[in-house]
Amino acid sequence: MVGIGLATGLVVPTVFEWSQKAAARGRHSGMERAALVALAVSLVIAIMIWVLRRRADGAEELAEPARGKPIQFGIRHLLVAMTLVAIFAAAAQLIGDVFVPWIMMGAIAGLLGRSLFLGPIVRSRVAALMAAVFLPFAWIMPYSRPWGRTSGLMDGILFGPGILPATFLRRGSVDNAVWIAATIVLIELGLGFFLARRKNSPAFLIYAVMILLASSFSSLIFHAMFRM
Repeated sequence: MVGIGLATGLVVPTVFEWSQKAAARGRHSGMERAALVALAVSLVIAIMIWVLRRRADGAEELAEPARGKPIQFGIRHLLVAMTLVAIFAAAAQLIGDVFVPWIMMGAIAGLLGRSLFLGPIVRSRVAALMAAVFLPFAWIMPYSRPWGRTSGLMDGILFGPGILPATFLRRGSVDNAVWIAATIVLIELGLGFFLARRKNSPAFLIYAVMILLASSFSSLIFHAMFRM
């Protein structure tokens, strides 16, 4: 997931150039080569892990899900989630968009910290979730200072995955969609974290792939908005 997400994020500018006229197309050779390297390294590591796990003793224990009681989604979880979303949305409007990235980083750090105490399976799933959500926006890194010429673009990595639905839900200018996009991203992370804790469920893998596709498409839209 890390390799695919990173490679996707690096080729977004190239994909955008395909929509331009031939005379106006630019090349991003460095990012294209980096994407190929990311895919190649990921493939080699995946093969190595597969071979090592087949040879390792007690492979069944490695495949066991995280310890703990089965997690079931109920009305209480829904009410708690809706309350947290409402609190965040109200706070974001009151304190302004400047503090939204800091709130998001705090929430992300909280999810990562919580996953450290839930076993290796949950930790790996949460890491894959983070990669699926944020790595398709890897193109922002070389575009931003000190590597690129643009400043103030780094925050887009955080709220960018939710920018597409936020543009339809906003009121007024695009700038008013920041806190909506941030809320959507936190909802995605919260639902993914819930699925990551479930035992023997393929739902998380399906969800992670869907999030990767949605985030990749949002990254392309975000890049188009940036270029225009």
